[in-house]
Amino acid sequence: MLRLFSGTSNVRRTTIALELAGSAGVVWASDDATWADVAAGYLVRQAACIGGGTTEMARNVISERLLGMPREARADDRAFRDVPRGPGGVSGR
Repeated sequence: MLRLFSGTSNVRRTTIALELAGSAGVVWASDDATWADVAAGYLVRQAACIGGGTTEMARNVISERLLGMPREARADDRAFRDVPRGPGGVSGR
C-alpha cells in the first residue's frame, strides 16, 4: 500500500507544483534553481510509478491479497515461465 501511495502522491504533488508555478515552471532564468527543480520533478514524475514495479502491479497485489478479489481473467493456463518467447518461440527454461 505504501508503494502505491508513494507513486500516486508523487505524481499529484509534482503536477500541482507545476500548475502553481505557471509559466515559470516551464521557462526560467538560468540562475533560478527552484523553478528548474519544479520542471525536472514534473518531467520525471512517472519514474516513481514505474521503478520497483508499476503502481498498476501494486493495485493488483492489493486487490488480490488484501481485499481478496479474484485474479484477472487469463487467456491461457500457463505459468509465465512456460510462455514461449524469443525467436522461434523458445521458452525461458
